[in-house]
Amino acid sequence: MGDFKMGNNTVLTQSGTAKPTFGSGAPTNAIINVQSTTITTALNLGSVASGGEVQVTGLTVAITPKTTSSKMLLMYNVMASKSVLGGMAILILKRDTTAIGVATSTQSNQLATTNAFDNYDTVAGSVAQNTAIASGTFLDSPSTTSEITYKVFLGNTSSSTRTIYVNRNVSDGNYVYDVRGTSTLTVMEVAG
Repeated sequence: MGDFKMGNNTVLTQSGTAKPTFGSGAPTNAIINVQSTTITTALNLGSVASGGEVQVTGLTVAITPKTTSSKMLLMYNVMASKSVLGGMAILILKRDTTAIGVATSTQSNQLATTNAFDNYDTVAGSVAQNTAIASGTFLDSPSTTSEITYKVFLGNTSSSTRTIYVNRNVSDGNYVYDVRGTSTLTVMEVAG
């Protein structure tokens, strides 16, 4: 078929017998690429120091923007828990190594974060450590046509080291109240 153009803009492009895809001249605000990943296994991300962060293994999406004016709509849903009472686990979105969608105005001891898991419980014991869900969206403007990788990090706001878990609660025993779940990161390229 070749390319379909309107004026000088390549709206659709096709290679051989492959299905056509949107080209760099796709209509503004059209969704022109979707990449997604879901992790279904339970993860122990290990010990995270106070104020520290750790990447969620497998919750990454690589995508190559078609134009520098493309926007990336990120949608995330992460199930997590952390050991011991007190503090929160926080979520930070990153484009390669740059934190995105985080607070830009913080006080000296505050952490800039995208979202947080408030899984604080007033009952002692690991069974009381509830899972929590952080979900949301963020529209990023990467301004590049080079491949970028979006990642999810979890951090610890407790005053001491905590273990962070994904897709499971802390005790993770063989009981009806010990649950497991899934976490997802989806990136949709929006034509600029």
